[in-house]
Amino acid sequence: MSLMNVRAPSGHKLCRFLRCKEMYYSNEAQRERVKNDPQSVFEGKLFWCEQTHKGDGPDAQACGAEECRPGRACYDA
Repeated sequence: MSLMNVRAPSGHKLCRFLRCKEMYYSNEAQRERVKNDPQSVFEGKLFWCEQTHKGDGPDAQACGAEECRPGRACYDA
């Protein structure tokens, strides 16, 4: 299971533009962690927006699993 398929801690789907480096690889330890505690996989991650390639989105607000959510103008699930 990749991080792209995990929901944010509050339950919404991740924005399709949200990225962190762990979304690009998977190893056995990560797969086990996602399976056992999917919400904890977001702790301590550095996120960026695929639209801006920065730590903030097109609306100049910070990126993150919780920050990039429905209701935000640039959010797209």
